[in-house]
Amino acid sequence: MECPKAPSNSEDRRTNKTKLKVVAWNVDWLFTNASHDYGKLVCPGPGCDWKNQTIADAHLQHIAAHISNIDPDIIGLEELEDCDTLREITKLLPDYKPYLKLGKDTFTGQNPGILTKIDPVADLEFSNEVINYPVPGSTCPQKTSRLQKAGSHGCSKHYQATFKMNGKTISIFGVHLLAIPDDAKRCLEREAQATVVANMIKKAVAAGHEIICLGDFNDYSDTVPDVNDNKPISTVLKIIREAGKLVNIASRAPKEDRYTDWYDRNHNCIDDGGNEHSMIDHILVSAGLEAAITKVDLTHRWKNGCGCLQGDHWPVTVEFSF
Repeated sequence: MECPKAPSNSEDRRTNKTKLKVVAWNVDWLFTNASHDYGKLVCPGPGCDWKNQTIADAHLQHIAAHISNIDPDIIGLEELEDCDTLREITKLLPDYKPYLKLGKDTFTGQNPGILTKIDPVADLEFSNEVINYPVPGSTCPQKTSRLQKAGSHGCSKHYQATFKMNGKTISIFGVHLLAIPDDAKRCLEREAQATVVANMIKKAVAAGHEIICLGDFNDYSDTVPDVNDNKPISTVLKIIREAGKLVNIASRAPKEDRYTDWYDRNHNCIDDGGNEHSMIDHILVSAGLEAAITKVDLTHRWKNGCGCLQGDHWPVTVEFSF
């Protein structure tokens, strides 16, 4: 089930309409219906981190509690099942309304979507554009003979949501790009995906919109080093950044806080820190919004590990004052 339609009369349910708090968070297989029929993997079940309905429901309760504690005005979420999952959260947090456009990831069935106190002024948009790769200026390794060195790719998980507030038109682009930052084949495909999003951003910029691009890019920043100085092999962040002259808000966070993801490299189910941490989730903003930033938060509100019901990513938060 999707819910991409904007209401005929958009509401603004913020308690303080001079401020805007935006959050990006990969919520780790937020699925509650194992019988969905648009993905090949089963979740709850063997296809994801939550093996049964009880644990999946507990996961949703933890996600809702943290959203309540963070209290964003708009939160972009990745790895959602569908809009029905978002509606389960709004039963607990009624100030929010759900918006989600089903994507084309037929393997996982995952989708990005938003919960928001401010209704969009237009239906969520999705681009069906397909981009040939390698893209111009690609930095992906192309020396391994097994790689498919040329092809085409679309962006299966993304949306554009447009809002009007405080005299501004703001387009939020939510993305969840292909995983594995250091895989050469995925690099080529992810650059193509980034180009799809970049082309949408260029149109919004031409229309006079301020831009927020947020989500799980599954790639490292080329301008803002993370806690472990991970370097991208792709131009993904550059492609999207240059499309709207965007700035990565993580530049305002201390370097020791610049990680958003835990990857259990030694498979011991414990967050050992070090090279198990990286920053692959980002919020990029246009110049007009950068000037209004009052706070950036990459706080790690819980210790990760296999028993963590919040999931394997931490939220990224930015606050603006208008």
